[in-house]
Amino acid sequence: MTDFGGELRRILAERGISLSAAAREAECSKGYLSNAANGRKPLTPRVAAGLDRLFGTDGTFAAYALLPPPEHRRGKRLLPACCRHGQRSTGPAGGGPQHPREHREDRERR
Repeated sequence: MTDFGGELRRILAERGISLSAAAREAECSKGYLSNAANGRKPLTPRVAAGLDRLFGTDGTFAAYALLPPPEHRRGKRLLPACCRHGQRSTGPAGGGPQHPREHREDRERR
């Protein structure tokens, strides 16, 4: 769980508000809010502002939205930098996008 997630859960418990109710008031889905709290999705400034408005926390959650996301997600491999930025080469005609050759070769060796 992230620092944001710990703070969110603490305030929810303190005020007796469910995650579903908080998500509804912050205008997002319960699944998104859970994923953001657990570090699987970044907290957006819009949702952070909604949480600050709901809880009257004067920018506490907005500060979490400005923090860079963790580099490593447990159980998931990060894509190479070129792929994260959409710089993929195209495959054969009609084949759609593929990883650049060196990434394909690396994957095939595994």
